[in-house]
Amino acid sequence: MINGSLVVNYKIFLKNKIFNIKNSFASLEAFYFLKKTFLKHGINLATQDINSPENSSFVIFNDIPHNLKKIPQNSYLILWESEVIIQENWNKKNHIHFKKIFTWNDDLVDNIKYFKIFFPHSLTIKYDGELKKNFICMITSNKRSNHKNELYSQRLNIIKWYENLKAGQFQFYGNGWDRLNLNNRYLNFIFRKTKLDILFSINYFNYQGRIESKSKIMNTYVFSFCLENAYDYNGYITEKIFDCFASLTIPIYKGPPNTLQFIPKECFIDYDRFNSLEELNCYLRSLSDKDIEEYQNSILTFINSKKSKIFSHKYFVKSIVDEIIKDLNRQQS
Repeated sequence: MINGSLVVNYKIFLKNKIFNIKNSFASLEAFYFLKKTFLKHGINLATQDINSPENSSFVIFNDIPHNLKKIPQNSYLILWESEVIIQENWNKKNHIHFKKIFTWNDDLVDNIKYFKIFFPHSLTIKYDGELKKNFICMITSNKRSNHKNELYSQRLNIIKWYENLKAGQFQFYGNGWDRLNLNNRYLNFIFRKTKLDILFSINYFNYQGRIESKSKIMNTYVFSFCLENAYDYNGYITEKIFDCFASLTIPIYKGPPNTLQFIPKECFIDYDRFNSLEELNCYLRSLSDKDIEEYQNSILTFINSKKSKIFSHKYFVKSIVDEIIKDLNRQQS
C-alpha cells in the first residue's frame, strides 16, 4: 500500500476528519471521494498527523502552508482561497515548491503546471417542494477585509439598504452579526477581549440569527443574494451559487467576469445588471409566478445537464487523481 499525505492548515480537519462524508463544509465532501478513489489505486491518503509528509510517496497541500521550508519534493497544491483571504496563495514565488497545482483560476491554467478544478458540489436538489413563503434572503458571516477586490462591504451595503427600507421583505442569517466587527483587526481583538463587541453590537431589524442548515432556510425563499467573497477573478465560482440551486432559490449573483462561460444566464439574476438596489428590488417585485418558474426550470435543466458536471465531486477527484497517478507511474517506469 502506497501512502499519500494531505496537509491541512486547520486542526479541526486533522485525524482524517476532512474525509468525513458528513462534513459541515459542503465543498469539502469531495475529500471523502478523493480518499476513496485513491484507495482503489492502492493508495492510502491520510492527513499529515497520520501519514507524515516525509514518509509519504506524495503530499497534497490544501492552500499554501505556513512553513514553505518543509515541503517535500513530490508535492502538489490545491489553491482554494482567493487573494482576498490568503494572499500567499497567489505569490508565484511560492509555487516553485510544487510539482503541479490545482486551481479554479482560469488565468493560470496551462495544463502543464496549473490544472483546472472547480469548487466541488454534490449537484443534488434538496428542495422539498413546500411553498416558498418568503421573498429574499442572504446567508453570510460578518467579515471584513481591506483588499480592493473584497465583496464583504457590498453585502453590508445590501443589509443597510434593506434596514432603511424596513418593509420586512428581506432577512439575513449568519455568524457574527450580533457582535461589532471593525476593519481594524487590532481594535477587533481589544473589543472581543473586553467583550465590548457585544456591548456595541448593532441591533439589525432584519437579522434572523445563526443557522444549522442552509437548505432548510433557502427552501423557504424565492430569491437569495449570492455574492462571492471576491470579484474580478476569472473562474472563481464557489459553492455559494450551487447552494441556491439546490433549493431552487433564484440567486442574485455577483461572480467572476467569465461566469457565463460556465453557468447559463437563465439560471441567475446578474447583480451587476442594475444601477441600484432600488432598481434591482423593483425588478424582483415585477416578476410573475411564471417568470420565477422559468428561472427554476432553467436551474433544473442546467443541474441535470452535462455542462454542470465540471462542478461535481467526480470531476474534482478525477482531475487530481489522474495527474498524481500519472506522475507516480512515470517514477516507477
